[in-house]
Amino acid sequence: MGHVLGKARYDIDEDWRAGLDAQRATNRTYLRRYGFDNSRTLTSRLYGENFRGTRDYLTGRVMAFQNLEDDIDQETVPYVAPWIDYYHVSDLDRFGGRTNLQLDTVALTRQDGTDTRRLSARAQWDRPFIGPLGDVVTVSTALWSDGYNVDDQTTASRENSYSGFSGRVFPQASAQWRMPLVRESESIQQIIEPVVEAVLAPNFGNPSRIPNEDSQDFELQDTNLFGMHRLPGIDLVDEGPRVNYGLNWMLFGTGATSASIFVGQSYSFFDDNTFGEGTGLEDKISDIVSSIDLVPVPWLDVMYRNRLDHSSLAFRRNELSTRVGVDAIRVGAAYVRYQGQPENDLQGREEAQYTLDTRLTRYWRSRIFGITDIRADSQREIGLRLVYEDECFLFSGEYARQDFKDKDVEPSNVFFFRVGLKTLGDVGSGFRPGGG
Repeated sequence: MGHVLGKARYDIDEDWRAGLDAQRATNRTYLRRYGFDNSRTLTSRLYGENFRGTRDYLTGRVMAFQNLEDDIDQETVPYVAPWIDYYHVSDLDRFGGRTNLQLDTVALTRQDGTDTRRLSARAQWDRPFIGPLGDVVTVSTALWSDGYNVDDQTTASRENSYSGFSGRVFPQASAQWRMPLVRESESIQQIIEPVVEAVLAPNFGNPSRIPNEDSQDFELQDTNLFGMHRLPGIDLVDEGPRVNYGLNWMLFGTGATSASIFVGQSYSFFDDNTFGEGTGLEDKISDIVSSIDLVPVPWLDVMYRNRLDHSSLAFRRNELSTRVGVDAIRVGAAYVRYQGQPENDLQGREEAQYTLDTRLTRYWRSRIFGITDIRADSQREIGLRLVYEDECFLFSGEYARQDFKDKDVEPSNVFFFRVGLKTLGDVGSGFRPGGG
């Protein structure tokens, strides 16, 4: 058994560069078994990039995925070849606005399943205005056009597969208002900022003949509440008129101390079935999202995010992470709990992770780590890692107790050793008492 996790990059000249990312494993559970990586998908890509000027960016890549889930057939996982994107940001025009342009083309090919070819052009114009009270109003308009050619596509609303051409033209407009209120003292600056955004968009744009390849994994959070397009990809669009609103409070003190709190929500004026159960946008009025980030002293950082059901105020997501310490010794902990998304086959989760990092000397460091599955009331993993690293050489030894079962991975004790020469690569060996 073995794996490849490699990167290479070549700067051709001042404008062009090319690179390769290689990720591959001989066995579906190999990386998790020996503590290399917990990823469920390995992505390999060959790419080229052009940075002509400061307002243009061109990239092209081909990609291959290795899915490590037990219930996914690798023949249904697509190859992406090619995927080309061009971005352009204009200078200020005579009206004081700026235009953003994106051109995209991609082809997805499967051994078993839907093949997709897409050509997209998206343009957006933004113009900010400063009001007499110091408020900021940003007016935006956008026009998106997407064309598709698919083979053997099957959707929930279509019993028979469809092959052929489809497309859409999707216009939008929005206006966002912000009112930053600043209060300053000798050592503290506070900012309170209400934000309201109105978006006008047609309540169509996701016909069944357009496949959804890149926008399946979505959950409403404080980071994606605002904007005309809140989805992670192009295949789905955010339909219908809506209003997004929130309140942001920030504090900046001396010695790199800070604090921020945000709370927000969204309201849609028509029933939208784009977003399924568990996303936070399945109803007209969205769930309430909020976040808190506290840095009371330079050696302590606490981040908290949640999502509350808009009617019952029950927690649908809780996420807490903290970092305490300095370079010599640092404690980290994280807790996450969220509901599943049945339509996207995403299961709910509740677990805690924790680490204790120490730097023993200039070259030696250690880590104690663990993961507790609270929902299953079990200790999934606990272990100790010792690392020596200098300018040329790396050695690490690790012991871990893994108490989870995943196909050929049984609960066991794992000992793993790794030796690396930074200019040549690394080798490793591990064993489990009782074989393996």
